[in-house]
Amino acid sequence: MAFTALAIGAIFFAAPFLFMLATSFKTLSQADKMSPFEWPNPFYAANYPLALSQMNFWLLLRNTLVIVYANVVGVLVSSSIVAYGFARMRFPLKGMWFALMLSTMMLPQTAVLLPLYAFYRDIGWVNTFLPLTIPSFFGSAYHIFLLRQFFMSLPSELEDAARIDGCTSFGIFRQIFLPLSQPALITVAIFTFMFSWNNLFGPLIYLRTPDKYTLAIGLAQFNGLYSTQYGLLMAASIVIVSPLLVVFFMAQKYFVKGIVLSGLGGR
Repeated sequence: MAFTALAIGAIFFAAPFLFMLATSFKTLSQADKMSPFEWPNPFYAANYPLALSQMNFWLLLRNTLVIVYANVVGVLVSSSIVAYGFARMRFPLKGMWFALMLSTMMLPQTAVLLPLYAFYRDIGWVNTFLPLTIPSFFGSAYHIFLLRQFFMSLPSELEDAARIDGCTSFGIFRQIFLPLSQPALITVAIFTFMFSWNNLFGPLIYLRTPDKYTLAIGLAQFNGLYSTQYGLLMAASIVIVSPLLVVFFMAQKYFVKGIVLSGLGGR
């Protein structure tokens, strides 16, 4: 009974993706009908090369990978260091600083959009990748919280033994905590990768010329003002979403483990 319910739920949630996949193999006339009951031609793959050529796929992919790589590295480095400090080190008003950091998660992005844009414009960062990458090197409140919970779940005996052997705080962090935190770090990397890959709002605000556009902007350009070529749109969507599915399924074990262990942390 439980298996049947899970199977029905899986089909229900997979239906939009299956519809998108089926539409990507339909001719332009078939796709315009947007009918889920019209069977596609599995050998009609003309939408894929046409969609990729129209959106200048390889240029957009390069730009997206640059932004994604910088964000993943920046978030992993900065968030892990800050999380270790909140989890294991003692300093004045630590609780207040941690609460202040968490409060930034409740600040709407639109509330700081105008002052941030004015600041980036004044220092000449508009139409560059810098506004989309440099902030990641200053940490992410959600990921700091997730990693802090994981660090707090690790036995303090490991840290005490390392200090007796003369290891510094940074040495303990690098040689003990980071190797043991692989599931949590992979979880943070997946979250950051997915957000950066799908991010449309930021590139739309700060990027001005087509040679700087990302895949998200290229995909949005298929939605025309008066008409939309749904076959090409669905084909491009399948290509863009495929790396996300591959990354998730490859790291699914670590992803689930990192979420579970992070939720059990705390003392």
